[in-house]
Amino acid sequence: MLVLALLASAGGGCSSGFGGGSSRPNVILFITDDQTVGTVSSETMPNTWRWMWKGGRSYPNFSISDPLCCPSRMTIMSGRYAHNTGVIDNLSSAISFHPDMRSTVQCYLEGSGYRTAFYGKYLNGWNFNRQPPCVDRYAITPGEQHYGLDFTTNDGVVTPSGWDDTYVTNQALDFLRAKAGDGPWFMTVSFMAPHSPYTPLPAVANAPVPAPKISPAVGKPAPGMYPVVRRHADATEFDTRIWEGEIRMLRTVDQEVAQIREAIAAQGDLDNTIAIFMSDNGLMLGEHRLVGKRLPYPESTDVPFAISAPGRLAPGSVDTRLTSNVDVAPTILAAADPGATLRYPLDGYSLFDSRWTRKLQYGESFNVRPDKHWEPPWRSIRTGDYQFIEWLSQTFPEHTVWREYYDLRTDPYELHDLLHDDTTANDPRVQRLHEKLVKAAFCAGHPSCP
Repeated sequence: MLVLALLASAGGGCSSGFGGGSSRPNVILFITDDQTVGTVSSETMPNTWRWMWKGGRSYPNFSISDPLCCPSRMTIMSGRYAHNTGVIDNLSSAISFHPDMRSTVQCYLEGSGYRTAFYGKYLNGWNFNRQPPCVDRYAITPGEQHYGLDFTTNDGVVTPSGWDDTYVTNQALDFLRAKAGDGPWFMTVSFMAPHSPYTPLPAVANAPVPAPKISPAVGKPAPGMYPVVRRHADATEFDTRIWEGEIRMLRTVDQEVAQIREAIAAQGDLDNTIAIFMSDNGLMLGEHRLVGKRLPYPESTDVPFAISAPGRLAPGSVDTRLTSNVDVAPTILAAADPGATLRYPLDGYSLFDSRWTRKLQYGESFNVRPDKHWEPPWRSIRTGDYQFIEWLSQTFPEHTVWREYYDLRTDPYELHDLLHDDTTANDPRVQRLHEKLVKAAFCAGHPSCP
């Protein structure tokens, strides 16, 4: 499904070309929590926009393969789909949480001489009595609130006063100030914002908020939607409360991103630093009468994503390929350690390599706690032309219980499910689509993964 390119050829050797020097690049990865696509602009997050979008390359067709915190974050760290990482839900259980942390990008880079750090939201199912592997400096938390969180740190458990993301930012700044002369570094800054509860800092609590671009899908469930989903589709309007809360919280995130950029510049490292900005998943705010994540629709799976890489990516450029969170780790490794010895094959590809084209995006979601979360499990493939979804049973053996198909050329907002309209004349070749989906669902590495 791809024109394949080797990871080593995608990234080049240790002579990075960043800033005209020969040292390997520093890498900083910003991850926000539940950030709705369309919330980064010159008005809403001007500092982030200037650094990442105007100064780097944006990816408007970027999506999350499993739109849920832990599965997505493990995929970001490892370059592997959730069905390969063993992290398929947020719970710490024998069923859903089997991360091999030695297969993460931080472990690969630490092994090749990088100083590593991780600050902020980690994996919800992690045992926070344990040190996170392969990070020299850390302050990690399960997140999901903005005041009073306990952080597991190098110095024990810390409960900071004030806004928790400010503490995360200060830890990142301390790491940058202390790292001078210690070689290349890789740092993840994982904000709790703009996840609920929507409690912005007092300074921005009443800040003006631009009007959202409301999709035609808001308040309109697609005819033919899986009945289990339809029963929960009760949002008749766009959720402006969430939108306003996100934007106000992101104004603070934007200021914190700016502080970190200034610290990197003060060290003289800006031209030798790759910066990546993304969210772990999107959030539906009334599209198809749904609010939340865990679902296969684009508002749940699509997130803001951009990379600044001076000397490698042209400022203000746009990559319209179908891209995914499975590509993040391969991209970092291609630039920082292209010769890394991998514990498992990578399912994704380096975004620095322009030679491959993904013909379809694969997505999946597993729900091991139907008593707590109503969203059913599913698998999906999406191209520029269509999206095909199979909803799965929550009984063993797992099997398909419902299908949806949307023609994105004529129906970009997914308002008409062609498998459940009044005619069979426009139906796709379902068996062929099913075979493609199953192939992706059991893929592991190149060349089997989409």
